[in-house]
Amino acid sequence: MITLSVPGALEYRDVAVRVVGAACKLFGPGRPTGRSSPPEVAHAPDDKAKGELQDEFVMAVVSAFSEAFNNLAIHGYKGASAGRIDIKVYASDVDEAGGSVVIEVTDTGHPFDPAQHLDLPDELPERGMGLFIMRSFLDEIRYQAGPPHTLTMIKRWRVGAADARGAGGEGSASAAP
Repeated sequence: MITLSVPGALEYRDVAVRVVGAACKLFGPGRPTGRSSPPEVAHAPDDKAKGELQDEFVMAVVSAFSEAFNNLAIHGYKGASAGRIDIKVYASDVDEAGGSVVIEVTDTGHPFDPAQHLDLPDELPERGMGLFIMRSFLDEIRYQAGPPHTLTMIKRWRVGAADARGAGGEGSASAAP
């Protein structure tokens, strides 16, 4: 498990995003099963496909996490002194067939339940697409109101699967609390 605590302000987003991206490389697809070491550098043609799977996986998780962090820093702490954002990243259910990366984001800002905002707006605005982006890239989103509030984001992968986006495939994210 990797943990990070940062102030709930946009200036700290890049640090948090880099930590989450690095954790996904350590815990996500391409990681040798049963070992905590990072994957080897890809050289063989089959390794190239594994590297592409890992890159796509990391990009999806980082994009979703970045949106969650933005929303929390901009809206969660709006009108309040910026509190702290605690982040935990770890692997779950890892075996020869695949696994998942879990990101738990805990805060004491204003509550916001993503399950209450499932529909896309009629017109696509320049802003306000964060939840849609998160749902597009993740397999599961859970929210537990607090304080502290906890947003849990889960991205799955399967080894050798035709659909490298995760166990549920694109668009299968749920917002079940």
